[in-house]
Amino acid sequence: MPLSEKAVPLIGVVTPFLAIAFLAVGLRLHVRVTLLKNSGVDDWLCLGAALCSFGTYLANMTGIVVGFGNPLPSMTPEERDIALKTLWISPPLWGLSSSLVKMSIVTSYLRIWSGKRFKLLCYALICVISMFGLTLFLGGILACVPVSLSWGPPGPASRDPRHCMDLPLFMFATSIPNTAIDLAVLAVPIPLFRKLHIAPKQRAALTAVFTVGVVVCIASIMRLVTLQHVRHTEDPSVSGLPLGIWSGVELDLGIICACLPTLRPMIARAFPRLLGSTADSELSWQGTQRITRDGNGSYRMHELHSNDEDGKSRNGDTETITIRGTSGFPCAPAPLHLDRHSKSYMNFD
Repeated sequence: MPLSEKAVPLIGVVTPFLAIAFLAVGLRLHVRVTLLKNSGVDDWLCLGAALCSFGTYLANMTGIVVGFGNPLPSMTPEERDIALKTLWISPPLWGLSSSLVKMSIVTSYLRIWSGKRFKLLCYALICVISMFGLTLFLGGILACVPVSLSWGPPGPASRDPRHCMDLPLFMFATSIPNTAIDLAVLAVPIPLFRKLHIAPKQRAALTAVFTVGVVVCIASIMRLVTLQHVRHTEDPSVSGLPLGIWSGVELDLGIICACLPTLRPMIARAFPRLLGSTADSELSWQGTQRITRDGNGSYRMHELHSNDEDGKSRNGDTETITIRGTSGFPCAPAPLHLDRHSKSYMNFD
């Protein structure tokens, strides 16, 4: 069957977003594994999200090749079988990828802030995201029992609620808490973000990341609106195209947003003046302690800590020292013992 003209926007919009997402993940792993030698769980969760997103993309492209976008009755039985299989596998992969990228972002928060209440909130959010992602994955895979009814020809069994659930209704119902979780992941660090003592250009870079996060939430809301229309149509091949576009955009933007902060060291090296570094920046290592010399001669640690509820700085059990710059004035206290696992992904050089 010839390619449906209605499928062209899906290819034209989702393909570049997926390419940028994979580029961002590749650069993230280059920075964390090669440059900083400080990879963490959040990096591999983000890689898993990108791979699942690629699986969703492949399923959509396979469906497009056999006529996805054209009415199902116009397809041959073989084409319809393949199209329905791609429609069956795409939602579970999307749900798994969406949950993995959210978990990656929340896990990254734990590298920046160390307050007990904040940690408990993050762990609770990770548990909620994990259970929700498992619900999305299993709900999509087992939408019909036996599973073969999900792509079989329409019949009494496929309409029987004892064998198949209302998948469009399930997707719409789960999209509401999915959007709520997106907003929660974005909102959780905002109060602590204002307490970070970082340079204005670094703060502007983080603000840009949060702006991308807002766009992700907007895409999530648009996907929810699209699902409302899908529920009232009989042909998923035609109605699924707008859903595929917004699902891909939301997913890939989320992956890009999760990777942006980790690219800061590479950008700072390539463009030292862009993000607040200076041309004469020097990097020195004293044991496991990382100290950067600023252009004004002062020294400071780039590890970021959160504040307790009473406003006092938390350094755990680590000793602190006061490092004096060339001007003789004391700078911010720095931990004496930082292993590679305690370094923040916000290390800027």
